[in-house]
Amino acid sequence: MKKMQSFLTMYYILGGCFGQCHEDDLACVLSSMNPELWEGGMPMDKWFLNEWTRLNEPETVNTENVFEKTENFVDFLIKDNWRLNETKVVLQRLNRITTLAEVEDKVKKLYEINKYSD
Repeated sequence: MKKMQSFLTMYYILGGCFGQCHEDDLACVLSSMNPELWEGGMPMDKWFLNEWTRLNEPETVNTENVFEKTENFVDFLIKDNWRLNETKVVLQRLNRITTLAEVEDKVKKLYEINKYSD
C-alpha cells in the first residue's frame, strides 16, 4: 500500500472498533488521527502518521496483514500509556472481510477527494 493508504486503512479499522467499544482513549486517538477534519486529508496530529510510518514500511502493508499491523500499532500505543485494551479485544473480533470492504471504499473516496501524492 501507499503511505496514506495504509494509514487511512488502519484509521478506519480502528474507527470500526469504536462502534463496539467506547474507550475514551480510542476517541482521543481517532480524533487526533482524523483525516476528514482538515483540508488536504491529513491527520490533525501528524505524530500518529509519523509513528505508523516509522513502525510499518507502508509498501509492506497489504490487505492480508493490515489487521495484524493495526494490532501491533495498538500494542505500541498501549506501551505509550494509551488505554486501549478493550479496543484490542474488539479489533481481534472484527469481521475482517466485511470491515476491509467498507474501509477500502472510504479510503478510495478520500484519495479521490485529496489526491494524495504518496
